[in-house]
Amino acid sequence: FEAKAVCTITCRFCESELSDRGMRAILLGDTNVELYSTDLPPTDTLGLVGEDYTTKNCACQIKDSACLT
Repeated sequence: FEAKAVCTITCRFCESELSDRGMRAILLGDTNVELYSTDLPPTDTLGLVGEDYTTKNCACQIKDSACLT
């Protein structure tokens, strides 16, 4: 993991910073889907929405998030 780039994730609509500890991820169930993950999501600007879900090709638990600002 040392060679992986760390990203700042911002909301494309309001430009609020959601995380400065983001990493690009690949959803093995659908490699056309672009994902970003973080190990330290902020609680004041980012919220989890909807139910957890999986794809038909893997058992990864996926959580969608939304900007709260």
